[in-house]
Amino acid sequence: MALAALGPMIAACDGAIERGPGFEHYSDDPSPRRLVEVLSGKANDERREILKRALAARAIAFTTEPYQAAGRAGENVIVEIGAGTHVLAFAAHFDRAPNSPGANDNASCVAAAMAAYERIRNDGAPVNLSVRFLFFDHEETSRLGSKHYARNHDLGRFVGIASLELCGIGDALGVWDVRGPAENSLLVDAFAVAADAEDVYHGTHGAVPRYSSDHRSFADAGLPAVGITVLPQKDEAVLRDYVDHPNRWRWLIPWFRPIIFRTYHGPGDRARTVDPAAIDMVARVVRRVVAIADERLTERSRRAETRSCRVC
Repeated sequence: MALAALGPMIAACDGAIERGPGFEHYSDDPSPRRLVEVLSGKANDERREILKRALAARAIAFTTEPYQAAGRAGENVIVEIGAGTHVLAFAAHFDRAPNSPGANDNASCVAAAMAAYERIRNDGAPVNLSVRFLFFDHEETSRLGSKHYARNHDLGRFVGIASLELCGIGDALGVWDVRGPAENSLLVDAFAVAADAEDVYHGTHGAVPRYSSDHRSFADAGLPAVGITVLPQKDEAVLRDYVDHPNRWRWLIPWFRPIIFRTYHGPGDRARTVDPAAIDMVARVVRRVVAIADERLTERSRRAETRSCRVC
């Protein structure tokens, strides 16, 4: 029997899926931790409505994009700040795998994206960037939400997109699927510089064939696009081995897996496993990425103007 078939059977032994508290638990104390707790265990339609209520509670304007794809009805939620020429996007899907409460995958990233937005808003909107937070539906179902978005929007202004995946466990940052247009891109370099500035250990990884996220819908369209994941630094070597050799039989035993994959897509992905410090780390780094990218694009614009004036 294949590893992919045995994985859910083993995960099912971890316990029953827990359903998180009601929205008032968040509205009483609108913290990232409580948002993860409220999202956990809810049906995907509920998670979407909780996200919209949470955005409204934090005075974050949003638009929605309903769609029909592969016989399913979905709705993406879009938040934007800045009115610059270039678009830098961060994706965080809000749906969960069927047999999982979906705390680290991917409520932690929804909370991190919201926290990053608020940090950027507090800094002031970027000058040469429009920063777009894309909360996608149906990532766990063949990436229907991000595929719909990528097909139905002009991507010509995009300078890159990073999908946040599993951002609630650990103290280090992994930038993965760095290949094609993402190599030597503004996006990847900005993450490296931002992580250093925030004193966050980080590593990069090339193609990850077995795993994907919403950034792949944009990579397929030729954009610089990567995945961003948080992990314990001490677990880096094990995680790289797991990604490079996913079919080893030892991974059938949860204890041998990388820490972030011990609960992945299983009932053990509960809110109590998510560390608010990891979410805050991601928010700080994303805010710094935006500042770095905006500064570099502003400098590019100045140089272009200077060259234009010399020609004149």
